[in-house]
Amino acid sequence: MQVRLLIDGVDRTATLLRTEWEIEGNAFGALDNCSFTLNDPTLAITPSRGKEVIVENWSDATERHFGGVLTEVQGQAFGVGRRWNCKAIDWTFLLERALSSEKYYGKSDAYIINNTAGTPKGVSVFSGSSGPCDTDLSDFDFTTHVTQGIANTQFMAFKRESIRDILDALADQAGFVWYVDTFKRLRYKEFGVEGHAFYMSDAPDEVTSFHYTGLRVMYDLSKVVNRVTVEGGQRREESQSRIYGQADGVDGVNTVFRGLDHWQAKEGQTRILVYRNTGTEGTPVWTAQTVELDRSDAPAANVYWTPGVWQLRWTTAPPNNATNSFKVEADRLIPILHIESDYASILDLGRVYGLSIRDATITSEKVAELRALAELRKRRAEAEQIVFRTTKDGILHGRSLRLVSAMFGIDKSYLVKRVVIRLLGGTVAEYQVTLAVQP
Repeated sequence: MQVRLLIDGVDRTATLLRTEWEIEGNAFGALDNCSFTLNDPTLAITPSRGKEVIVENWSDATERHFGGVLTEVQGQAFGVGRRWNCKAIDWTFLLERALSSEKYYGKSDAYIINNTAGTPKGVSVFSGSSGPCDTDLSDFDFTTHVTQGIANTQFMAFKRESIRDILDALADQAGFVWYVDTFKRLRYKEFGVEGHAFYMSDAPDEVTSFHYTGLRVMYDLSKVVNRVTVEGGQRREESQSRIYGQADGVDGVNTVFRGLDHWQAKEGQTRILVYRNTGTEGTPVWTAQTVELDRSDAPAANVYWTPGVWQLRWTTAPPNNATNSFKVEADRLIPILHIESDYASILDLGRVYGLSIRDATITSEKVAELRALAELRKRRAEAEQIVFRTTKDGILHGRSLRLVSAMFGIDKSYLVKRVVIRLLGGTVAEYQVTLAVQP
């Protein structure tokens, strides 16, 4: 593999020590990093922190192995010249330093991302001996690959929070993943992976399958979670109605009824609507009742409503006829609860290892489901990992890769969680690959 190194747009490939560079790529949001050494025998190079670093394919600039910011520079004497040991972090570094103070009412996560990232921020940028300065992120693409996950986030407020933290919070609620690719394009989407066109095998044909060495398989029971329960806030179901009768404790005697959990007046109103059955069981006649808020100065009414404690107080209890019933019309708050299980793991281990998450900001059952799935994926990936080395080019983190091992009885696809690239010499690179459980 032959690469081109660009620092602030200047080609530094000629000064790059070919066996003294390494790239570590991580799937979905974890920071990628690149370390390399520049040889400077004529004292002509002065690398500056904060400059852009790009490592691309020598023959194809549309294929980048790394894109980020030069964050650390160490110079040392070497003969009559010097050498520079450099480290760079991917573009996510800038999102950690970009701060936002905004309030959003009833906006989608996609709107918040675009609006937050599109306004000027205080970004810590280092160039030579200069300190922090104000800049923007106008060269990032925060729209093209951003998928809406939450149509209405209700209310969100940020006070000098980093854009990375904001993205983490939104993705956490939506059950999405996010990362910045090597071309400064934000990817915010549902979890989904693309497979490789080849696979790794201990009996490779070197056409469709390729060899590997140093296989290590790790299982950690202490990190296993195979059932996730998400308890969210409440969602409003508009214009609901329900009939309450003897089975609910309506007996024609009691005047206080406390069984109206989570009923709310309709939007723009302060009272629920109540109807009494003045007919019979077979042919009910629903007669509207006058309803007032239950307070000391309330005018005369048939029914008094106490919001918040969900209580009705009748002036005279409903008559004990055949149905002894009354009907409520209002909006209703439905508690959000979602349980997601990894049944294969539960069957394999014979035990449920549960995790409970409580987040009142979740007001959608779909968001609760996505959050549970995201947590289950993350925990599964931590519980089982495989590491190997190979010289096969083209393995990309964030994609799936099939692995075959007769020794361990493995033949399935995994998620490529981490790839570390090191040059062995010439144009041959070694890849240390970490695989996690494929969702």
